[in-house]
Amino acid sequence: MTALVISPDAAVRFLRGHAILHNAHLSAAPLHTTDADVLAVLLKFATVAHPAELRLTLPPERRTDFDQLIGALTSAGLLVDADSARETRPREIRAALLQRQLGLLANSTAEIAADLAALGPAALPNADHLGGLGLEHRLEALLNAVDAIRQGIASVREPLIQQQLDKLGANGLLNNLKLHIGSGVGRLPGWVNIDVYPAELSINVSRGLPFPDASARFVFASHVLEHLYYPVEALRFLAECRRVLAAGGRIRLIVPDIELYIRAYVDCDERFFAERRKTWRRLPEGRTLLEEFLAYSGAGPDPAAFLDAHKYAYDFPTLKKALRQAGFNHVERSSFQGSASPELRVDAVSEVAHAATDGRHYSLFVEAQVV
Repeated sequence: MTALVISPDAAVRFLRGHAILHNAHLSAAPLHTTDADVLAVLLKFATVAHPAELRLTLPPERRTDFDQLIGALTSAGLLVDADSARETRPREIRAALLQRQLGLLANSTAEIAADLAALGPAALPNADHLGGLGLEHRLEALLNAVDAIRQGIASVREPLIQQQLDKLGANGLLNNLKLHIGSGVGRLPGWVNIDVYPAELSINVSRGLPFPDASARFVFASHVLEHLYYPVEALRFLAECRRVLAAGGRIRLIVPDIELYIRAYVDCDERFFAERRKTWRRLPEGRTLLEEFLAYSGAGPDPAAFLDAHKYAYDFPTLKKALRQAGFNHVERSSFQGSASPELRVDAVSEVAHAATDGRHYSLFVEAQVV
């Protein structure tokens, strides 16, 4: 018999002294047992194992029962061929599937929270329907499972980031440091271009910037800040930018100018919204001006939208306040390509930054300096 391993979809519940074993993705009837030896055998396959080798360790009189148990566990989908259990799909396909699964999880969590808030304690299911455990215990188990995933990702995060930094350092980009955050496809030569994969430096900026204190001369971020939750994520990101900037360093931020959108909505300026579709081509058709405005301002983002949805919107006073809270003491409003520093006149690299109608740019341009 081939090598076997416990299926990643295997689940075990306990109810009134019984162990109930089943495969969460199969409709096969679950196995019910009160025999602790069944679980002991199953655990032998927590890592890849050969049934034939395990069989030889048993007394002859127990081997027939062992064979029957292995057959039952295999038929129920609890034990699977070790080779077939290995993930062979391309990484890009797996990454897309993971995003879809995380989206479903986010939406499902929001639905559960809303239902429980609406229905109150009476909605708590009967414990018999939850394998003998209350809802809070089931959610605690899910939290533990999610935390295990987080820890697994954390264990590879730093080595992967360091590999990228080593490559950037070999190319001389960590000297005279200039950070282009949210680069997308518009990369700046001589800058460290940062974004989600496949950027030159692929990182989650809400977790911080992997650079020493006072090591950078410039930070440029176009249409990034509105994708972070305000105030916690946004202020944490701005504080990180302040930390890595050396004395005299400058940050240039470009965000949607929500004041313009408010005025356009109040004035029923349909041309303003129609023209912006020439830049934001993937916008849904047939939306009212209010839908256009609220979606862009970050109102009610889809839980599954993650990085794509706007989380907040800024006018100049609000962004100035945020920058000052993050430790910047010199903040000024700018204009398209209007930086006082020639090296920060890079707005044109961002397609959305230079979008305008009737001479009005849709974006707010702000700079701050470390003094």
